[in-house]
Amino acid sequence: ETCYVLINMMEGVIERGTGWNAKIGRPAAGKTGTTNDFIDAWFIGFTPDLVTAVYIGNDDRKPLGNKMTGGVVAAPIWAKFMKNALENNEKKDFLQPDKITKISVCKESGLLPTDSCPEVLTVTFVKGSEPISYCTVHQKYFEIPKTEEYPEIKKPYYEEIEEIKEKYEEKPIETEEKEEETLQSLINKLREKYKKKDE
Repeated sequence: ETCYVLINMMEGVIERGTGWNAKIGRPAAGKTGTTNDFIDAWFIGFTPDLVTAVYIGNDDRKPLGNKMTGGVVAAPIWAKFMKNALENNEKKDFLQPDKITKISVCKESGLLPTDSCPEVLTVTFVKGSEPISYCTVHQKYFEIPKTEEYPEIKKPYYEEIEEIKEKYEEKPIETEEKEEETLQSLINKLREKYKKKDE
């Protein structure tokens, strides 16, 4: 199961990572490699049938040039070789073990996606290790109207509750109670005043 999860991660290198130049139209996994100062560039990849490594570098160790990474110079060579080598082979996927599950997750948080997650990926997990909580990075926001005392507030759901409780429930209620007490005291004073006049 662990090997399959690792293979799936390395498939992602080709599908959406630094090895995108190594796409060959069939299931494949691999990894780019680049040494300091662009002296060496690698791409090592495999399908269920074949493993191939490509190295690019100068004998005198001179740099290849700026931005000459494994994904830029080695991956295209790997892809061309693999397409020709596997031309007559049936397309095969990597064999998935029984204890593996694939679920959709938020690309940024790695948690279960919400409606607000902009990018969602299908990721492989060993059963029992998959996330069970929802993304806390992308949440719908609750807008509270502006007032003179409180500026506009936009918080994720897990923060807005405390914000509302603190600023829009506790304080206004306290203020209203004080205002009611003040109004009632004025009414009582007026009643007393007119009561005395009537007497």
